[in-house]
Amino acid sequence: MYYVVRGKARMRVGAESQPVGAGSVIFVDAGVEHRFYDITEDLTVLVFFAPAETE
Repeated sequence: MYYVVRGKARMRVGAESQPVGAGSVIFVDAGVEHRFYDITEDLTVLVFFAPAETE
């Protein structure tokens, strides 16, 4: 999961693309290709990793 603290860009997750900016939260499933691009303002991003849920 990504939390955008500040900045502006676009983010592609799989085949979908969306604009992101301060306050955006983006969830990415494990193994899904993703990237930030068209960065128009310097980004500050918090990245959260967690293990998959197990039973």
